[in-house]
Amino acid sequence: MRICLISREYPPDTGWGGIGAYTFNTARALHSAGHEVEVIALKKCSTESAEPSQNCSVLNGITIHRVDWENVLEELNLFLISAPSSHYVLGSGIAIWKKFIELHRKKKFDIVEAPEHLGAGVFHALTGAAPLVLTLHTPHSKFVAENFHSIEASFDNQMICLLERLAINQADLLLSPSMDLGKFVANDTGIGIKDIEILRNPVDTDLFCPEGKSALSANENVRVLFVGRLEERKGIHILIDSIPKILAQFKQVEFCIVGNDTDTAPEGKSMRNYLQSSLADKGALDRVEFISHVPLEQMPEYYRSADICVIPSLYDNAPYTCIEALASGKPVIVSSFGGTKEYVDEGVTGFVVPGQDPCQLSEAIITLLQDEKRRQTMAMAARNYAVQFLDLKTYCRRKLELYETAIAAHQDRTSRHLYQQPHGRSLEDTVELLCAFDQMVYKTLYEQSCEFRFRHRYRLLRSRPKLALTQAAHFILAKMPNFSILGLDRLKSKFLKNLAHAIEGKSAPPYSLARTWGKLAADNESDYAPRISNLK
Repeated sequence: MRICLISREYPPDTGWGGIGAYTFNTARALHSAGHEVEVIALKKCSTESAEPSQNCSVLNGITIHRVDWENVLEELNLFLISAPSSHYVLGSGIAIWKKFIELHRKKKFDIVEAPEHLGAGVFHALTGAAPLVLTLHTPHSKFVAENFHSIEASFDNQMICLLERLAINQADLLLSPSMDLGKFVANDTGIGIKDIEILRNPVDTDLFCPEGKSALSANENVRVLFVGRLEERKGIHILIDSIPKILAQFKQVEFCIVGNDTDTAPEGKSMRNYLQSSLADKGALDRVEFISHVPLEQMPEYYRSADICVIPSLYDNAPYTCIEALASGKPVIVSSFGGTKEYVDEGVTGFVVPGQDPCQLSEAIITLLQDEKRRQTMAMAARNYAVQFLDLKTYCRRKLELYETAIAAHQDRTSRHLYQQPHGRSLEDTVELLCAFDQMVYKTLYEQSCEFRFRHRYRLLRSRPKLALTQAAHFILAKMPNFSILGLDRLKSKFLKNLAHAIEGKSAPPYSLARTWGKLAADNESDYAPRISNLK
């Protein structure tokens, strides 16, 4: 089977986030099973690294295509200003879609898999170019609904939610790693929960295992490990608040915090500094070690260094921190929020505690700190559970069965389409819509704000000096009085007309770009594909 995996992030270039780790594991599992796998991901941002990503590379037999998205839709300056997140989502989505069409024309894919997050598969869903499996991770609409990271229901964020819902409703198959996430998406989109397949996230049980090197030296203390970004949603502040009570009852304990800092502390300051200050005030700073982000290949060594792993998230659908800890043979203590609890057998592989409750969390940790035999029993049970239910081979067998289901569903849907249009048409429609929005905002601001006019002219002079000077010449000449002598009025009229044509030609990119993209996509097709107008 020829499989295309879509993911904006894919290691090592663009990080080891949850979606990147999931796509990485899925690609390896499918390739090991003998299938042809290609990944389309984004390049590094130019501001992140001076070393550019390769356009195409092969890693462990998997072909990885990286696309440049930073200059896509760059002409839509006002859209970038007024809806920056949507600008990124659509720009990166268009870049990925163009690469997919290019590859699909050369050799058709049997199946495409993409995350629902930020509408990564929206163009694939709307065009029906190939069977599409959409895997749920956590939609942007969940962040809006819960106000995570202070994300509000603005036009910008609502537009992203709309793109996600379009993709979800038009996918041939929906997968969710937890029932909790599946129920949220079902309620959010109106899709029946029975139409969402539950497939647990996989883990490489050979990489994450109890045997092997440890990153931290063993000592007389019991070590508690937290892995995740230092932000409120991950619940790190709840763990920090529980530490004084733990130290009051159990002295031989130390805490290891592995994760990148964020600016999500009060007043937008460093969360790490905020947590360290809190620990210092409570006299507990010397018992907590903070370690910045660790590459995935080194993470097994940190799990082996721990005795207990804690995941106190305010929300997570199925975090790899929990799955990797189980595979490493560590008892886990998780929050009751989200889908993480579905991966824990209460009292057997770990504990589930009420979310946002430092007291309950501290009691669960103390219970395991004081009972070494129980820790060891839970550790064995955790490892057995991961090997039996979360191993890559087990996951791959089930995933291939679901791919066949998606292919059959796609064939059924495309045989009942209401009308057809080229794959590139939806891309052209999208860009034309964005151009219209950009022009609407531009016209309104230009008419209402002198400051905007000045700033716009200044930016134009810096970025496109020829166009700026041509417009200035046209403006000055138009304001000059007409001269009837020697035919100067006709000369002025002709010159103004030529300047107007020049301005139109230089300022056409937003619209000509739409036509160019549409033509490019259409040229990459040899036939017409169905576009389903009715939602599921």
